[in-house]
Amino acid sequence: MKLQELFLTQEDQVKKAEQKLKGLERSIEDGDAPEINNASYSIHGPSWGDLQKLGFAEKESESRGGMEMSDRWVLLPSAPGPITLLKRINGSIVKQVMQPGDKTDWSYYSVD
Repeated sequence: MKLQELFLTQEDQVKKAEQKLKGLERSIEDGDAPEINNASYSIHGPSWGDLQKLGFAEKESESRGGMEMSDRWVLLPSAPGPITLLKRINGSIVKQVMQPGDKTDWSYYSVD
């Protein structure tokens, strides 16, 4: 975070976030396949949560029984273009281009 960002008003922060989303939307519409972090939220750049705010993605969840759940993200067929998904695997970053309609692999976790 930059020092000047510490002094932004709430209104300024909202405007800045909206500008970032508009830039992301333009990039996807232009077919640039912007890099998206494989997370609901990330301080390191755009993530699935940002795509969800734009109406380009949704999270699917299902029970695996007991206290176990599965999640995956879907780049909706109505999304205007591709993205480049950044996945961290064994300490390395792997890039995967996803087209509208593509889905991530299921991830499993326990609900406590």
